[in-house]
Amino acid sequence: MSIKDVQANVNRIVKGWKNSPLIKVVQRVDQLPEPIQRQIERDDVQRPQGVWDDDSNAVFLIADNLVEPKDVALTVAHEALGHFGLRTILGNNYSKEMNNAYRNAEVKRRADAKIARGMDKEIAVEEVLAEMAEKGKQPNLINRFVNMI
Repeated sequence: MSIKDVQANVNRIVKGWKNSPLIKVVQRVDQLPEPIQRQIERDDVQRPQGVWDDDSNAVFLIADNLVEPKDVALTVAHEALGHFGLRTILGNNYSKEMNNAYRNAEVKRRADAKIARGMDKEIAVEEVLAEMAEKGKQPNLINRFVNMI
C-alpha cells in the first residue's frame, strides 16, 4: 500500500477516538528510527506491519508490509489498543500487571516462546496481550485491564 492509502485508512479508523496515539506511516522499515530498526532485527521480526515506539509514544505503520485495509485495521488494533492502551491504562502499575498477566497459562506459554528468542519478559507479555487484543482472544484477561480505567 502507499503511505497515502494507509494514512487514509488510519484517519477513518481513529476518527472519533478520544485518546488516539500519534500514528506515523513510513513506506519502508529502513525509514523507521534507528533504535526501532535494531529492535526489529534483534527480535527477528519478519515483515513487520507496525511497531510501538516508547521513546516517541507513537505507532509506526510500514506501508510496504500492509497489503489491504484490513491489515491496517488489525495493525492499528494491535499497536494502539494493545501497546499504547496497556501502557496508558496501567501507568505505574505496568511492570506489576505484566508479571500478573504472566501467571496466565496461555500468556506464559506464548511469552516464553518470545523470551527464548531474546525478548524481555515484560515486553514479551505485552506483545502477547497486544496480539490477543488484535485478534479478540482472551476477552476476560483483556477486559481485566480495560476495567482498570
